[in-house]
This record gives sequence, structure tokens and C-alpha cells, in this order.
Amino acid sequence: DFLNDRLYWTFFHGLNTAGEDVTVHSDAKLRERRGDVPFLNGGLFDLEDEFDVKDRVKIPNHSFAAILELFEHYNFTVAESTPLDIEVAVDPEMLGKVFEELVTGRHETGSYYTPRPIVAFMCREALKHYLVGQAFQPDCQAGKPDLQDETAIARFVDDGDPAKLADPEAVLNALRSVKVCDPACGSGAYLLGMMQELLRLRGALFATRGLDAVTVYRRKLEIIQNNLYGVDIDLFAVNIAKLRLWLSLAVDFEGEKPPPLPNLDFKIECGDSLTGPNPQDTPDMFRKLLVQSADRLADLKGRFLEKYGPDVRSGSLTLHSNRDLGATIASGSHRCRGMAIVPCSMKTLAGVAHGLSRNLVERAADVMLKERRPLVIVPRETPMSLPQLRNMVLCAEAGASILPAMPAFYQRPTTLDDLADFMAGKILAALGLEHQLYPAWTGHVGP
Repeated sequence: DFLNDRLYWTFFHGLNTAGEDVTVHSDAKLRERRGDVPFLNGGLFDLEDEFDVKDRVKIPNHSFAAILELFEHYNFTVAESTPLDIEVAVDPEMLGKVFEELVTGRHETGSYYTPRPIVAFMCREALKHYLVGQAFQPDCQAGKPDLQDETAIARFVDDGDPAKLADPEAVLNALRSVKVCDPACGSGAYLLGMMQELLRLRGALFATRGLDAVTVYRRKLEIIQNNLYGVDIDLFAVNIAKLRLWLSLAVDFEGEKPPPLPNLDFKIECGDSLTGPNPQDTPDMFRKLLVQSADRLADLKGRFLEKYGPDVRSGSLTLHSNRDLGATIASGSHRCRGMAIVPCSMKTLAGVAHGLSRNLVERAADVMLKERRPLVIVPRETPMSLPQLRNMVLCAEAGASILPAMPAFYQRPTTLDDLADFMAGKILAALGLEHQLYPAWTGHVGP
């Protein structure tokens, strides 16, 4: 069974599993099923629905044989071709053509394929207006182009010639800081086109320094992470757009062990940008709160990376589907140091108390209890009924720590963040992890 005996293990227990997971990557039987495969991305190969569960779907081997035989008639490349179609091969753009011309009802949904030359023209015109707008703002600040000539900008964007630019470094800063959002991205034609244009222009600015594969890879990664955003109402289209960006990045990596691909879950999202609320109409009070929350998230992310190092970018955070009872953390042989359920609903509490193991959370909690490892339960309910209290007693008797979300005030909190930090610190302490989220009690001061 090629699907369930080979592809399932390759996708869901190989390509989506971090290399630090020694249990999965050293199991002899598992290695025989899917070989030695690198961790690429947890979200790209995640269990999304019931059809991804092992043995839920049956596809006969002769169907795969027919598909592979069809593919053998074509020359495939993972490089998106230039607007001039220089490479004679089937590239990832095929995914977009299949989606927009065959899979989706074009007339019903208004999905029409945009040829690459038109996409390139739209991207270049948008970049011209952007750079000119940056240049001729009356309140130009440092790091922005200083009164660039429109002809020089047009020559740079169209021909890749930066010779006439007054301040190439400022233009580079503008290209690095641009934010491009396609509100109806479809299968990602415009996003891929803009990535190629930004890469081409940045390469032209650094042509005198030379470009190797690593540099191109890093620039593509920076463009994908910092410059491109997209929304589409069709989830299938969103997934294809992500896949095309991943493929375009992977093609420029050279080496034996590719690094994990970036997580695009918050870069390209499924949503309705036409009938959704206008963010400009958001009341000032809530808009300010959103901006403050985003700034705090960026600050916390920076502090986290600074404390734990850059290795946290490379697969040290793994997302599991709650339906995946075959995940590593569902087995006692996986050396997990502890677990916290935050928050814990009363339904989950009952499942843990009675060992139901109906989903991955309950199963992983059951593993913690049977292996005598730390399990912290933060219940979410008030007031509590007698059955709920009895379920807490059962969990505590089995070895779990019951830690209600009841912040203290002796540390004199001044913000809601201080209260949240206190609870996070209590959870970390219960797991035996050191932290600096609140000062430790040092005893009374006085006579």
C-alpha cells in the first residue's frame, strides 16, 4: 500500500518532524518505511482532516503507477520560469494553472489565470510608483531615497540598471522595507512575481559583489518573511500559493541538509478580504491596542530568540493536530520532560481524569501520568461543580498538578501582562523550569 505504508510515514512522521526528535528519526522500522528524510515544515505536512489519518483512504497502487507514468512524459523543474519562458520544462506555475483553469469553476468564482508577462508588468509598475513615492515625500527620513529621478528609477526597475540612482543604498533599504499584500492572491501568481522582481532588483544593486546560491537563498527567505502577504477565500488556493513559495525557496539551497522552510501560516491566510471589516474603520481605542499587542509580540519574540539562541528557528517548535494519535508525544518512549494543558476545559479534564485518550491532548496527558512525568493542568471554569472538583481530585491523585489561573498580587502588578507573566511563571516552576517572569520571594524585611 504505497499511500499508507510509504507516503503517510514520509509526510507525517518524517518531513514534518523536527530532527531533534531522536525517537522518530532513529526508529529502525520507521526508517525502513520512509528512509532518511529531513525536517522541512510542520505546517506543510500537517494532518489537516480525517482523510489524512492512516488507512482512512485507500488508493490502489496501480493508480499511483498511472500517475507516475504520466509524469515521466514531462521534464520538471522547481524553478519558476522567467516571463520569457526560457526554461523548457514544467515548473511550479503548473500548480496555479491547474487550480485556476481546472479545479476551480472559473466563471462561478471569477478565477482567471494571469500570464506571467502581465504579472511582471504589474509588479514593475507597482514598484516604480512605490519607489517614486518614497523618493518625493516632503518629509523624507534617513534610509529613504533622496529625490530620485523618475527616469533613473524606471531604468532601474525595467532594465535592472542602477547606474543613475543617486543613492542605491537608500533604494535597497526601501526594497527591504516594502510590504506587498495581495487581497485575492489565488494560487500566488502575483506574490511569486513580486518575489522575483524584488530578488532581481536587489541582485542588480549588489551585482558588483557577486551572488552565490547561499546569498540568493537568504535573500529569497528574507523577502518571503518580511515583504510578502496574501489573502484568499479559497483554502486550496492558499495552500498552493504557500507550496509555490516553498518550492521557489528550496530550489536555491545547496547542500546535503536543507534547513526547515519558513512557516507561512500568518503570511498567507484564508479569509474574505472583500466583505470583511475595514481595518481603517477600527475604533482608535482598539486599533491602538492591536498595535501595542503586535509590538509586544515582536519584542517577546526577540527576547525569546536572544535567550534561547537562533536554534529555536529550526524545528524546535512542532505543531501537532489534536486528531493525530500517532504523534510522537502520544508514546511513552518519546522522552518528553513534561506537559501543561493551558487552559484545560472541563471536558478535557474529565477525559484526563478517566483515561479516555480520545484525542492527542488526552493521550499525551495519560502518557505523562503513566510515566510519572510532570503534568500541569490549568482548569478553565468558575464556579466549579462537584463532578468537576472530583475530576481534579482524580487527576491530582494520579500525579498531576492542579494550577488554577489565580494570579497573586504580592509582586505588585501594574498591568495585565504582569498578571499573565505571573501565571506563566507558576506553570514553568511547576514543570521544574527556571524563569525570570516575576521576582522570587526573599523573606520579610524588618525586625
